Amino acid sequence: MKLLTMNSGVLKGILVSVTVAFLIVGCGSPRIDGSSEEKMKSSIEKIQNSLSNEKREEFNKAFQVVVFSTIDYKSIFLLGEPDKEVNYKNTIKNAEMLLHNKTADEVIAEANKIRKDNIAKQESKEKKMKEQEREYALKEEKRLLKKQEELLNKINNLKNDKNEAEKNTEELKKIEIIKSEFYIEKDNKYSLYPQPIIDITVKNNTDKAIARIFATGTVKTEGREIPWIKEDFNYTINGGIEPGETYSTKLSPNIFSKWGESRVGENAIFTVEIVEIEGANKNIIASINELKEFDKELEFLNKELKFLNEEFDIIKDYLNKWYRY
Repeated sequence: MKLLTMNSGVLKGILVSVTVAFLIVGCGSPRIDGSSEEKMKSSIEKIQNSLSNEKREEFNKAFQVVVFSTIDYKSIFLLGEPDKEVNYKNTIKNAEMLLHNKTADEVIAEANKIRKDNIAKQESKEKKMKEQEREYALKEEKRLLKKQEELLNKINNLKNDKNEAEKNTEELKKIEIIKSEFYIEKDNKYSLYPQPIIDITVKNNTDKAIARIFATGTVKTEGREIPWIKEDFNYTINGGIEPGETYSTKLSPNIFSKWGESRVGENAIFTVEIVEIEGANKNIIASINELKEFDKELEFLNKELKFLNEEFDIIKDYLNKWYRY
């Protein structure tokens, strides 16, 4: 920060010194004599005195443009205070060489040329920046298109998997629940606490052997909106249930779970919904839970696709507006 302040002072000093040295002078001549600093001052004043007020103002502005064009701004900010005098002398020398033997009109023409060159440099810089922006936008468009294609393929594959899973859920309807009872066994010889019991009998009407059943059990009294109990449970079947076979079992849920701790009113009815069945090697034959997972993933991917499409539209509009005519 200290160096910047110092160099800013150097720049200010050079600009003020050069302007005073070249514009506030004292003899007259139609051409600038750049052979020495004193002759330069004298010849500039002669030119100024020969001009109308309007022309003199135009000349003074042109003169400043020419002088300022000889200043190396970059070195001013890089060099320290000891180099101030060197920078000043170099600026004077360069200005003398550039202005030597020029008339007022030639100085104005030189200034116009400098302005034109500066505009051309700026336009070239802007064009280069615009090309860099265009190149970046095209790369981004290509990247988004590829990602969009990948995402659409992923969504389509997931939809196909979901459709297949929906077909498989029809197998769940083929598990016939012949008996489903829930009760509390008060005479529990294994504990001081009453034991909840799930008594269930199912028949396998599918064409596949079943090794494990996942279900949701609901204990509810007719006329009441909220069930007493609604909990998931599952059980493994030793030896499985072959197609056409019936299997009965009594399950003993944890006495400290909702099955054992919930209050159950009179005339409550126990219903069971089969939500998933597994075959050998734990392969899923059919699952409602799997469908729910598909729905969650599809919702997430569709949101990602929507965001991606919005981003792609911004890039496409930008390219169409500035580069595709």
